[in-house]
Amino acid sequence: MARLAGSEPAAVIIEVLKADGTMARRDDLFELADRLDLPFITIAQISAYLATPVM
Repeated sequence: MARLAGSEPAAVIIEVLKADGTMARRDDLFELADRLDLPFITIAQISAYLATPVM
C-alpha cells in the first residue's frame, strides 16, 4: 500500500475487536466502514488493480 501511494515501504499490523472482545470479521468491518463512512477495499480489489495493464 505504501509503495502504491509513492511512500517508503512500511509494515503495520492491527486487530479490530468487537465490543465483546472477539476479533471483527469481514462482515463486521464492512458494517463499521459503512457506519463511519470510510472506504473499504479488499485484497482481491488491490490484486485486480495491480493486474490491470497501464495504458
